[in-house]
Amino acid sequence: PAARLALELVESFGGDQPDLRVGLTHGPVLSRLGDLFGPPVNLASRLVSYARPGSVLVDQNFVDRLGPVEDLRLRSIRPRDLKGIGTTALYVLRRD
Repeated sequence: PAARLALELVESFGGDQPDLRVGLTHGPVLSRLGDLFGPPVNLASRLVSYARPGSVLVDQNFVDRLGPVEDLRLRSIRPRDLKGIGTTALYVLRRD
């Protein structure tokens, strides 16, 4: 799933590579001429702005759809007030 792919991406970027940050959420988007639009796109962008280098940050909506996954772990961090979105519960996604 997307969760594992995101972790593989941040794990593969290390050393002298640019710091990679990933934000994941879930929801409907509009695709037009190769670009994606919609609230989930904006939310994912906000998540990236709070993610630390080499991390994957997800919201409660993503957590609810992820369900239990044996080799993944979620760590709750302080909720943030995201511009244009409101207060959002955030989680760092890691391998177990």
